[in-house]
Amino acid sequence: MTIKTPDGRERRVKVVGLSHDLQASLFILGGIGYGHMNSAMLEWLGEDGDFNELHVRVSQEAIDRGLFKTVVDDAQDKIERSGRTVLFTMVQAPGALPAHFIVDALLAVLGSVGVLALILGGFLVVNTISAILMQQVQQIGIMKSFGACRHQLVGMYLLMVFLYGMLAFIVAVPLASVGAYFITMSIGALLNFDLTRFTLNPVALVVQGVVALVVPLGASLVPVLSGTRITVHEAIMMQGVAQGRFGTGVVDRLLTGRMSQHFVQFLGRPTIISLRNTIRRKSRLVLTLFTLTLAGAAFMTIASVQASLRSTLDGWLGYYRYDVAVQLARPYRVVEVQRVLAGVPGVVAAEGMGYVTARRARPDGTDGGALSVYASPAETEVINPTIVDGRWLVPDDDNAIVLSTMVLRDEPDIGLGDAIVLKIEGRDVPWVVVGFAQGGSPMPTAFVSYDWLARVVGEVGKATYVMVVTDDHSAAGQIRMSGVIEEYLTGAGIRVGMVAPAELDKQSVAAMFHIIFVLLLIVTSILATVG
Repeated sequence: MTIKTPDGRERRVKVVGLSHDLQASLFILGGIGYGHMNSAMLEWLGEDGDFNELHVRVSQEAIDRGLFKTVVDDAQDKIERSGRTVLFTMVQAPGALPAHFIVDALLAVLGSVGVLALILGGFLVVNTISAILMQQVQQIGIMKSFGACRHQLVGMYLLMVFLYGMLAFIVAVPLASVGAYFITMSIGALLNFDLTRFTLNPVALVVQGVVALVVPLGASLVPVLSGTRITVHEAIMMQGVAQGRFGTGVVDRLLTGRMSQHFVQFLGRPTIISLRNTIRRKSRLVLTLFTLTLAGAAFMTIASVQASLRSTLDGWLGYYRYDVAVQLARPYRVVEVQRVLAGVPGVVAAEGMGYVTARRARPDGTDGGALSVYASPAETEVINPTIVDGRWLVPDDDNAIVLSTMVLRDEPDIGLGDAIVLKIEGRDVPWVVVGFAQGGSPMPTAFVSYDWLARVVGEVGKATYVMVVTDDHSAAGQIRMSGVIEEYLTGAGIRVGMVAPAELDKQSVAAMFHIIFVLLLIVTSILATVG
């Protein structure tokens, strides 16, 4: 395959194997491909052969994420004291995938909906058995008249339920296994691993067996015991199962007394008869209404969650308004880069953006987690922030900072107007929180003034990232313009590290949400069917 180095040279390399790197699963969401090579080949490509990534493994056997974070913070402090810059740190959750939060969310959705479906299925069994017993009242009376005992009738109906459960188990196991296999394959593609074989989980089989055999028996026990308690006389008189006391309640008297004549004039006699039959057996009516209400509430809840996720995705994708993101090999003067891009046909605007990683220096002396700090002009055209509290940056701001709401997950004590200290490139820099923004990134992020951060890091007028707005916002147009932009910059002597069309990043993020959308659609259909 042919690869292009940041200095514009093309190199032919040989692919000798394919691998799955679960550590890269988080970064797959950005649409970036990864490869493995040795340091000699890296130098052959014109890059520095020194290491730029450090993996730390603790010596203790205890699985403690707090211990991991302490070790990583100590290592970062030691590296920064040596004069080196740490761009980003990530503490792996003990015994979990890097993207475990995605799996946890999917399992939570499937688990909660599975419990709802199980509850609705139990009510469905109760209603079905009650209906069967009501239709077979005379048969029960006849069997009792020939000497059938109650425990024999109970055993007969429970055996029928058991056989139906067995048939359901035989049908459900292969369907559930195939469905779980394809769902896992879809999630695996997102998390960068493949399923090597199709297997049946013994625990899953046991759970399905309990659900198919034990749950229906337990749900049908009450209606079976109630239905087989009737006498021969009651069965022959067709007053057996759920023998009601119709006519004694307030609603009953309204539908049967003199007031019913007024209802007949407005509703008609067939409607009145239907209402009488509906409320004749109130316990069954309550059970049916409860089942329908629960199913409807679950259906509307899932539909609302799906709509909320779509709204969140739309807001997330609309957060950044650029078409092509350019990462330069080193900081260049923004004016120089903008001058080159102004001559590119199709380029509407170009905006330099600074980026550093920082950590909060907490008042108690400890350090917070990694924080991605973006620096843009106050009157930016490429960022569309969703401010939930406070305000956005203004041209007169110096050390003002806008934090994403994700920061509050790890730093809940920060409030609007608070003064905080961030460690940037080994220095403590004070900031004042002027606002909180929602969305933009699943990681803790912050936005500051470009001019102020440039003075802090000593790169006034320079930037490593340039966000470009083009006149063609389609994916094909962005891909085409990426090549043109890289060609113009390289021709002007500006080394390009990476050019990324924004639409590809949006598609990779949307793919993650698409899996959740499909799962919600499937479980919504199941709940609607069961309900």
